[in-house]
Amino acid sequence: MKIKNIENDYFISVDNETLDLLERQGEKCANEVIEANKSIRETAFKIFNLLILGTGGSFILLTQTKELNYLSFILSIFCIGWGLITIYIASSCVIRKYRPLANPHPKAVYPEVYKNLNNDDYSYFSSIGYTGERSSLPIFRRYKLGTLQVAIDETLELNEKMANSLNLAIKLSAGIPIAACLISLIYYLMIFICSFLVSHP
Repeated sequence: MKIKNIENDYFISVDNETLDLLERQGEKCANEVIEANKSIRETAFKIFNLLILGTGGSFILLTQTKELNYLSFILSIFCIGWGLITIYIASSCVIRKYRPLANPHPKAVYPEVYKNLNNDDYSYFSSIGYTGERSSLPIFRRYKLGTLQVAIDETLELNEKMANSLNLAIKLSAGIPIAACLISLIYYLMIFICSFLVSHP
């Protein structure tokens, strides 16, 4: 029975009216998920460009300092920190990753197995809940809907990973200046304490 090679028979038992509704809903959902994926990548790309500018600017300023001092140390924090975050956001969000197609090419959607359905195949469908006519088109539509559901699930999972990576990168990027400010405060506090101790032996 060739048809057993087709995965995901979740929608095999739905009636035609419900199938029409689910197909429309599935297409809308797939488009929304794809748009969300695009929006995440666009935001990531903007932040990626800003981080490159920040890293490059810090590096240029660092090369202009003639001797190692406190400013060099702070610039090194910006340069290394933002540089690492740039690499992270590039690898997790900007570089294109595999995304299952919501609308794959016709041959992938309609494999050879649908061309030669027989009575044994239709008996198998009946045994798992199918109540429609013995024709390949309604069977094909139900399995296509199952394939669309798999594509949506996989793309949603990818979107979640990208969004989490982007949120982490934003937090870390904002944390670099905060860390630099804290280091500055500690540095000047230590200078003040040392100066106080020297002047009050």
